[in-house]
Amino acid sequence: MAKKIRVVYTSPLSGGFVLACTVILVLSRFTGDAIINAFFSAPARQGSPAAFNPAAPLHYLRLFVHIFGHKDALSFGTNAALILLLAPRLEERYGAAVLSLMMGAAAFVSGICCAVFSPSVLYGSDGIVFLMIVLYTFACAKKEGIVFTNILLFALYLFAKLFPLFGISAASNGSPAAAFGENAALLATLAHIAGGLCGSLFAFAASPASSRRTRTKQISEI
Repeated sequence: MAKKIRVVYTSPLSGGFVLACTVILVLSRFTGDAIINAFFSAPARQGSPAAFNPAAPLHYLRLFVHIFGHKDALSFGTNAALILLLAPRLEERYGAAVLSLMMGAAAFVSGICCAVFSPSVLYGSDGIVFLMIVLYTFACAKKEGIVFTNILLFALYLFAKLFPLFGISAASNGSPAAAFGENAALLATLAHIAGGLCGSLFAFAASPASSRRTRTKQISEI
């Protein structure tokens, strides 16, 4: 008799996040990216066409929800694949609630960085991916040390995101400071990285979910 194959849904947070991003991406194809520009992008700095407006409640929400917006199916596919690969292990370790808090913190920091420094809006889940890579690197650490392949994944992803730095001087005709201030793509990358790093700091304060379950079980047995 053939063995039955079951589909087990063990990562509701990452699955729901990727599904929401997919729906928004599909809807954006029918609205000419209007839905992303209006709702799922972090506002830019003052003096920009899409500057942050302190009097607009929606702009505060956009500081968080910009991580759901993607204009490029290729970049979304890459991010979605990494999230679906890394998040289940992280949900098991920290729990969905704590991981959601980390993701929210990463989104907020990235959004604030965009509203303060970037001349254009910010969108995408690059910061969430970077957050998960950092968390995964330490979550899978063993007593002997950190796994080399995890370090390599961290380094390669960081290198790929920071590669535009090498072209700053050429693009600015000898004025790196000017290029840094106006290079929207570079500022967006740095905002995502800053958000991911800040979000990962919660890992030092959060105990693993497995440890919490063990303590709860021990208390109930007393």
